[in-house]
This record gives sequence, structure tokens and C-alpha cells, in this order.
Amino acid sequence: MVDSASIVCRTAATQGGWSGVSDVIVTNADGGFVKAERAYTFGRAASVEPMALGCSIELHDYNLPVAIAKLEEMPFHGVILRPQGSLKLGRGNFSEALAQRNIAILKKVDFRRFKNNLLYASLTGFKQNRESVDFFEDWSGVIAGYRRYGRICREIECLDGLWLDVENYGGKESANLNSASYRDKGKSLAQCKKQVKLRARQIMTALLSQCLDIKVMTTFGLGAGTNSSLDLLPAFVDGMLEAVASDKAFARAQVVDGFEHGYYITTPEDFRGAYDRMRRPGGIAYGRTTLPQAWARHGAAAFGVWPEAHDLSDFKTEFTSAMDHTDQYVWVYTNGSFFMVNGRPTLGRNQRAKRTDQYIRAIADVTGLPWAALPGRCRTIGYWRMEKGAGSVVPDTSGLGFDGRLSDAGIWTNEHPALPKALSNRFALDFRGNRHVMRIDAFNPATRTGYDQTMKANHLGNLYFTDHTIEFSFWWNGTRSAEPQYLYGVTGGRSKDKSPNKFGYGGWIPGRSRKFVHWQRGNWGQGFGGVEIDLERAAAAGAYRFGQWAHVAIKVGTIDSRNWKIFLNGKHVTGQDWAGVYKNHQIVEGFETPRGDGKFYGQYFPLALVIGAHNTEGRIVQHFDGMLDEFRITTGQLPTEKFLSVQSGRAED
Repeated sequence: MVDSASIVCRTAATQGGWSGVSDVIVTNADGGFVKAERAYTFGRAASVEPMALGCSIELHDYNLPVAIAKLEEMPFHGVILRPQGSLKLGRGNFSEALAQRNIAILKKVDFRRFKNNLLYASLTGFKQNRESVDFFEDWSGVIAGYRRYGRICREIECLDGLWLDVENYGGKESANLNSASYRDKGKSLAQCKKQVKLRARQIMTALLSQCLDIKVMTTFGLGAGTNSSLDLLPAFVDGMLEAVASDKAFARAQVVDGFEHGYYITTPEDFRGAYDRMRRPGGIAYGRTTLPQAWARHGAAAFGVWPEAHDLSDFKTEFTSAMDHTDQYVWVYTNGSFFMVNGRPTLGRNQRAKRTDQYIRAIADVTGLPWAALPGRCRTIGYWRMEKGAGSVVPDTSGLGFDGRLSDAGIWTNEHPALPKALSNRFALDFRGNRHVMRIDAFNPATRTGYDQTMKANHLGNLYFTDHTIEFSFWWNGTRSAEPQYLYGVTGGRSKDKSPNKFGYGGWIPGRSRKFVHWQRGNWGQGFGGVEIDLERAAAAGAYRFGQWAHVAIKVGTIDSRNWKIFLNGKHVTGQDWAGVYKNHQIVEGFETPRGDGKFYGQYFPLALVIGAHNTEGRIVQHFDGMLDEFRITTGQLPTEKFLSVQSGRAED
């Protein structure tokens, strides 16, 4: 060994913030050298905060501004959101109207936990929904659609960018990354690569024109194994990198390899190797791109994981390993089944579904996020003060615009309750001696005019198995009737596959009784769960008087009505011998059902809620012979001190 001035030490370039182990080669002046394999470790920067994304939530299926409180109970940092009309993107039909509709919905969503979300996009589309335009056709509409996607990301603060599924679901006629689809049409491999690179650059340029720091995660990227069905993938990634590297203004933009193969690996060593494939200098990814410097500066590694593919212990290892090695994101594929806003989350397809809760707790343990509602979170989703005093419209003051309509404008009355939180109360609705109702038509998708007009799941469709509080004031003289009297109610509707169901929600006085019952039942009938107040015994106890106004609040939580709380005139009465579970109807049943292929449907509720009677599949029956006022529904767990009937402090327990 000669003097120190003649010794050269070399390590691989740590491009792009790469983290991992590196070899060191020591060379002396005589040309001799020694290689110390894996001598140094370059750790992930302390600034990296790995994030778990749930996959996925469809805006078409949820009234997201209403449902978000329930959805954000899941222990994820963000989600993959499927915009309305997302499958029109690849066909060139993602219009300005669709962009504006999605922006309007997302601006109304109070994101509190899901702060880092990605918009879903499919490169190829789906054959059953008409595949995308192929790379050699006119792409002007496609590029315009991606430009609108970019604007959505710019205008919605909690959107980081796109999750772009590059797998082929559209067949040979779609914009797929298999060159054989085009060589059959006379295109050479070189022509295919050139055209694919051009289209990818156009996509990325369109996105960057609206959002300078956008991130685009592809489900497969440069780290993917050699696969003839994705042989054009490197050219596609190069096109995106070329756009990002074209201007210093895009310095914070990223092209992220989503590494869907993470579904099938488990151990830390597996994920270390997968990370090296994507980011190790001189590794596989750098060998597949023609723009290594751009990949170093703008590339990033992420992982997809699939709970359903692993036993619980292996999934814990898989998820922990993925979070330990990602540059930022780990996306958890559950096909949306962890986001059953009106039912229980489920893995859905096999015996592991019975252990869904344990899988979710494993995610919570790793992310450090509780599987629970955020403390104190609630939102009024319908509040009919009944204060207009004239006309047929009863405004919804919640801000969501679900106005009620009266069947007769002559049922206003200036008889009204005195409520501590409703000081300006002057009017109410009088249903005595008539058969009129207030119909909340906006719950019906056919009559909506707001941001949620095209949603399958409507306002109450995201309520029935979400924690919520229903409040109202009522006046009844106690006269028994042969048939039930509904203060509010609706039953019926159809499920997603058009089969009839027995969905139900209502507050009623059973025939020949002096009781009040609140009950609800799921999409597929079976038993209903509910609670009751025996008004006659409550009167005997001095808690209620017939012929006077009373205020009821019911806090619904879980499908077990033993967990619900009943309040009468500001006092907590659950557990009194006259207030509790209704006739052993403890469990709300029928909230989910197998489709036959192991998957589950959510809740869809197309009927209008009626106040003052029962809407049973469009027939208005079982009218209430009394008065109603101050009807309010609040999602989440409304603090008792905010009840309309509470003077100050909390309701008495």
C-alpha cells in the first residue's frame, strides 16, 4: 500500500436521495483494488414520513361530504379517490362539466385525517365500459381530460396527484403498453416506443400545466419485472420524466413507481430488494430508462400491499416492511371494501374476511392512527327549523340544501316549543286532523339539484349505520289509534343490483299504544333494531306530559341498539324502566349481503324521507296526529351540550 495520496475510494452515486447499502472500492496507484461489499448504509432521510393510502373510495357511490366522518375512522393517511366519470378519461370524454362537478363535491368535504390523497385514473379503461383511445388515435380529448385532472389537484389542497393504473383492462384496442397490440396493426417496436413516450409526455405536460408539483404514481414502473404485456412501460415512464425534467419550475413534481408486485412479497429482505430494483444507482430501474438523471431527481419508490393475499401474521410483516422501505406511499388494496360507510369493513372474498377487524388493527398499529372517529367530530346534515311560517318549502338550514316540501301550505302553526338552543322559534307544523306531510324530496336522486345530483348513494344513504344523532320536538295528546302513527319514516327502495329490499328508518307510535319507537333496518331486510320510550310510564315518572311539547334526542352508535342513548327534554333516560331497547329488537340487521361472488354491496337509498307519516315504497300511510318542530340530524357524536333542549352544560345523566 502506497502513501495515502495515492489511494482512491469510490462508492456508487447516491442519486435521488437513494437509501440503502453500498459497496466501496479502494484502488491504489499500482492498479490494485479491494472491494468491500455492502460496506456503507445510506439511511432513509429523517424527513420521510411514510403514508398509508386506502384503495379506494368512489365519489359516484358516496355522498362524500356526508360520509367522510365515517370513512375517516379508518387508520389511513389518505385514500385513492375515484372521481365521477373517471372511466371517461381515457376515452377523451372527461368533460369540463365533470371536472366542475368533482371540484364542487371535494370542496365540500371536511378532510381531517385523509390529507394526502391521489385521484384514480385508468390508462386503458375497461372493455365493458368502452376501452380508452389507443396511442395512435386522436388524443386531443384525452389530453384535455388530464389537464382537467391537474386542475382538480391544484384546487383541492389535500390531493397530491394521480394514482395511474397502467394494467390492461381494455384489451388490444385500448391505450395499453403491450407492443404486440400495435405490431399486429403494422407498427414497428420503435414506432410504438416513440408514440407511447410522446403520449406520456403529453399527459404529464397537461398535468404540470395546472399543478407544478403534482405526483403521478403508476401501478407498475421501472422496477417491475420484465413482462411482454408491459414492454412499452419504460418508454411511458421516460415520457413522463422528460416532461418533468423540462423546466426547473417542476422541481418538486414526482413520478412514483407504485410497485404492485408488493402484493406478493412479505419480508424486510423482500422489500429491501424491491426498493433496490427501483432506486439503487446502477440497478434495474436505471438500466431501463434513457433518462437516469431525471429518474434520480424526480423518481420515487412506493409499494402496493394486498391484505387478502396473506395470513394475518404475514400481512403484518408485509405492511411493516413496506412502510419501512417506501419513499412515501404504501397503498393498501382492498377494492374499496374497507370503506363500507353503511356496514362493516370486510376483506370480502374468503375466510380471512372473518378476521377483517384484526387486519385493520394491524394497519392502525403500524400507522399509529386509531381505528376510531376523530374526537368531537360531528356535522349537521339536515336541519329543518320549520320557521318559514308560510309557503310549501321548508328550508334545510344545514347548508346542504335538502329542503322539505309540504303537501299543503296550510299546516303552519304558531304553536311551538320553547327550546334553549332555538331562541327565535316562532312556528311549527301541525299535522292534527289532516293527512298532510313534509317530503324531503332531495333525498331522491331524481329530484336533486345540488353537488350530489348524480350520486347513487344519497343523503340518508350514508346515515343509517353511521353514528348520528336525530333530534325533534313533538306534541301529541296521547290518543291511541288503531294503526301506527309515524312522526317520520321511510321503508323500501332497491339495492345496487335492482333487487327489492326492506331498507327502513323511522320514528313511530305503535298502534293502540302510548310509546314512541325509533327504529332502523338495513338494505336486505331481516330484523330491525330500535329503542323506545314508554310515554305513559314516563308521564307517571314526571318526565313527560301528554298535550305538551317534548324534545327527543337519540344518539345512534353501532348496529347494537343497546349502545344507543335516549334523551328526553334534555335528560339522559336510557336505562330507566320506561326507556331502552324496543321489544328485544337489539341488532340492526340486513346491512350487508353477499352478491354471490363473495363481495358486498353498500347501501343505496332512493326513497324520500317523509315527516308526519310513513313513506313505504312510495305510498304515504300511517299519518301522525300531532305537531312537529325543530327536526335535526347530525352525523358523528354530537356533544350533549349542543342538544337543542339543553340550557347549558351537558345533558343530565
